[in-house]
Formats: sequence, C-alpha cells, structure tokens
Amino acid sequence: MKALDLFCCDGGAAMGLHQAGFDEIVGIDIEPHPNYPFDFIQGDATNPPVDLKDFDFIWASPPCQAFTSATNSTSKKHGRFCRHGAEYPNLIPQTRKLLQCANVPYVIENVPRAPIKKHLVLCGSMFDMATYRHRHFEISGFRAEQPRHPNHFKKSAKGEVFCICGDTPLIPGNWGNKTKRKTAREKMRVISDEMGGLQSYIKMLWEFSIQIID
Repeated sequence: MKALDLFCCDGGAAMGLHQAGFDEIVGIDIEPHPNYPFDFIQGDATNPPVDLKDFDFIWASPPCQAFTSATNSTSKKHGRFCRHGAEYPNLIPQTRKLLQCANVPYVIENVPRAPIKKHLVLCGSMFDMATYRHRHFEISGFRAEQPRHPNHFKKSAKGEVFCICGDTPLIPGNWGNKTKRKTAREKMRVISDEMGGLQSYIKMLWEFSIQIID
C-alpha cells in the first residue's frame, strides 16, 4: 500500500504508517528534511507535485502554531493568527479541500484548538504513558474506534514551552506565570539528564505518535 505524508517534517507519522503496513511512503514538506526515513519531496504540501489519486491513503499534519496553547494566539489578521508580532497561517481549510477533491481516505491531525472535526481524540494516558498530550484527528474514508480516555489524575507544572506531568516532561506545553516557568525549566533539566538527554525524550514522543495508526 502507498501512503502520502503531507507536512511530513522529520517523519514521526511516517514511521507509524510504516509500522501499520504501508510499504511505500512519500513525504512532502516545504522545509528540507534530509533525515526523513522514506522518499522525500521538498515542496508545498498544499499544492503537492504528485497525483493524490496514486495513493491509497493520505496523512496530513498542517502547522499547529496558530492553535497550540504554547503560542496562545490572540488575534487574526489577513487570515493569519498573530501573537507578539509573529504570524501563523491556518492551512487547514485548503488542506481539507485538497484532500476532499482527491477522494482518497485521509486523516488530518492537529492540536485540540484547531478547526478540524473531532472524529478521534488520543492522549498519552491511553497508552499507559504519563503524558496528557492530546491530539485530534479528522478522518475520511474509514472509521476508527475511540479508545477509552482515562481520567487525568497527576498534577502538572506548566512551563513556557513544555509542562511536567507527573515525572515526565511534555513538549510543547502551556504558558504559566514566572514561578511555574522557572520550576518547570528546572524539572525539565533534571529529568532530561536522567533520561540521557533531550534526544531520548523526543524518541519517547515518537514512540507515542507511531501508535496512532495501529
């Protein structure tokens, strides 16, 4: 089976597609990603230089900065969400239109505040992980059973770009006051050292992301 991975970045979703049984994967992203684990095309994911009908399945993860709580967008200008002078595009409507016209089964993945249909919600707690990182999934062409969502019971210390949930750092996280940010940064530094550095933690996040297709 052949899958297209739009807004692919370094390939976290692609590895999940591979483990789910897709034997041919093509990733497209506007930025270069030399370590992408499968065939990669640098280009505009909203106008991909491929025929979408050649694929059995399409995965799309449009940029989330306009909606993530880490950015905490507060205004809108010319179709872009703004925060402290920075502008972030909302590429979800044009991505959805592109996929609907292709008439190929697809998933659009994004953060909870993003304007996508909530056909599926996943959280780290569903996979016995001490993380409360939610992701929403808009699904077309097939159905996915919603797993049971365990109650959130661990306290978290929220930081500027990550938060601590139990003993585990989360990236990204929510804004907090000065004291919370300082506490979270200190905890992040200690836990990162204990885990063998930030690279080990990112690997753990990837192991969470690849389970969403299983």
